[in-house]
Amino acid sequence: STARVSQNSGPREQTLANLVAELIVAIISPPAVAPVGPWHASRVTYRQKQASERRSSRWILMATIVVLAITTAFLAAPFAEASTPVFAFNGSKKEPAWVVVNDGVMGGVSSSTVTVAKGALRFAGRVRLENNGGFASTRSSGVGAATNEALVSGTSLLLRARGSGTTFAITLQTASGWYWADIAPPRNEWTDIDLSYARFLPRTRFGEPIAGDSYSGQTISAIGILISNQRAENFALEIDSISVG
Repeated sequence: STARVSQNSGPREQTLANLVAELIVAIISPPAVAPVGPWHASRVTYRQKQASERRSSRWILMATIVVLAITTAFLAAPFAEASTPVFAFNGSKKEPAWVVVNDGVMGGVSSSTVTVAKGALRFAGRVRLENNGGFASTRSSGVGAATNEALVSGTSLLLRARGSGTTFAITLQTASGWYWADIAPPRNEWTDIDLSYARFLPRTRFGEPIAGDSYSGQTISAIGILISNQRAENFALEIDSISVG
């Protein structure tokens, strides 16, 4: 499911609340019109009243647009500031390459490919069950020092992804073992996914759950993607970006 990074109310949010409150007051209290006394009431025609009402309506509409624009800007900015990019998939040579590891290492016949193009990583293939197989995976050939620095102070892994209607595991490899968290992005629909560290649970290299605490920001050597749903299936997963939140 999609979630956002929650933040406590601070000066930014208080400033926004005050500004919106002032604008709302201004909207419901349009510019005052000079009182019309009995001595010149006859000069105020029906047409003049209509023109005044139109001006007030336009003013209210403009003020409403300003409120919406300011609200959007204030709410969007904290999310951008709270994340540190890890993989942008923009073709930069500074980003580690991704490699495929399928069940062929155990005699299986599943197949997959991983490519980086048009600003996204694409992992696709077919899982087969013959010869005790049943999984396909890809993982980064390392991570940068900046990634581990961000993980220490972060609380979640943020992904923008779209899938093929099936479940994948995002894996983190540490010196002490593996941590997995499941995702199931909608078919052909880009979705923002917030994986809190609490969702990354310890597993063996082959995916068996083991006792232990969830991931808590330890140094990692690789980020990976794995599919192993105990059934034969075609699959595809695209990831536009990975960040630490």
